[in-house]
Amino acid sequence: MKQVSGDASRPARLLLDLAGVSGLDFSAVIVLGRALLAADSTGAQVVLSASTEQLLFGFKRDLPAAAFAR
Repeated sequence: MKQVSGDASRPARLLLDLAGVSGLDFSAVIVLGRALLAADSTGAQVVLSASTEQLLFGFKRDLPAAAFAR
């Protein structure tokens, strides 16, 4: 993500397609949450595709609201 943030010629986006994911345990939610925070710190926009309500609830519970502002 540090390499992407240095390229000012286009907006940085990270697409996470979760369509093939049947479930996530607590540690997976933590790792994905850290990735969202890291992307947010670089100004990158994160797009979650086919995410579950359970995953979104975990993110909203554990991450700062700023991570969802964009």
